Amino acid sequence: MRTHTVIFTVALSAIAFSVSAKPVPDNLGNGLDKLVTNNLIQQGKIISAPSTGQTSVTTSPTKSTKKSAARSSVTTTTSTQSFNAYKTMIAKQATSYASRAITETATGNYLVQIMPNGLVPLITLNATMQATYPSMSFHYFDQSY
Repeated sequence: MRTHTVIFTVALSAIAFSVSAKPVPDNLGNGLDKLVTNNLIQQGKIISAPSTGQTSVTTSPTKSTKKSAARSSVTTTTSTQSFNAYKTMIAKQATSYASRAITETATGNYLVQIMPNGLVPLITLNATMQATYPSMSFHYFDQSY
């Protein structure tokens, strides 16, 4: 019985994790996140605008027979912009970043800077990245860091 509970918990956690996964990681910077988001929208992999939740707390005093007490109520409102407006905004931002990006003339690929954290040796990282992403090319390694 206990093993069934553990298996169920692991399976439920895996499902919850995959549902909450974002299509574009948070660690892409300098406009690369906008370029990737725009590309995913054009491919049809992102089909809705992200919703933003705003929470507001209101306090209303009420009188009781013994003393005054304040009650707080929490209200959550969600403002969702239309997907067309979101798509237009991302396309405009991506175009702005793309116009300033350094690209390889022959392929149109973007030059990105990868900053490893040092947990994996640079040679191993290069081999793994090349095997995982064969179309990616590496041009410069600074081993002084």
